[in-house]
Amino acid sequence: MSHVPSPNLLPQSRITSRKRHHAVRVWSFVLVALVLAVIIPSALLSVHLRAAEPQDTQHITRFVNDLNELQATLPALKKKVAELESESKSQELAKLRIHWNSVINQLALLTNENIRIHSFDASINRQPAKQTINITIQIHSKTLSQAREFLVVLEDSALFDQLKMSDSRRTSSSPDAPINSTITASIVAEIPVEAKP
Repeated sequence: MSHVPSPNLLPQSRITSRKRHHAVRVWSFVLVALVLAVIIPSALLSVHLRAAEPQDTQHITRFVNDLNELQATLPALKKKVAELESESKSQELAKLRIHWNSVINQLALLTNENIRIHSFDASINRQPAKQTINITIQIHSKTLSQAREFLVVLEDSALFDQLKMSDSRRTSSSPDAPINSTITASIVAEIPVEAKP
């Protein structure tokens, strides 16, 4: 008896779906096999090779050398900073410094042939609201009137805030001996409000 094939009663969409599922299973199996056979062993081999490589100590050595060099240069840098701070303070103080050479040169311009400056002395009297520079000038002159004329010249110069002749006497009993006169002067320096303690 001959075999007659039965008609395929499955719809075409069902057949296509089965073929698709079969193809997905085949490709999934291939991919899993590929991962198991190739990718995992190569990853394990790479990890093993990295672990077997000697440690790269060049970077660590360079870091340690840089750190040692920095520690060696720190004292010199601190010293330089201290020198710069000291120089800055000196420059600030220099702005406030009285140029005595200029004062003495100005006094020399005010003298004449009858007056000779014998000594010049200055001191600072510090007070809460002001500072006073006290100056003592000793001069030699032939006569007392010449010393008084020099005192008037100093008053007209406006170099000092206060000025007076505290003493005048001959240096010896001889009538031709020069007269030694002491002139006391002061310069008052008001302290600015922001600089007051």
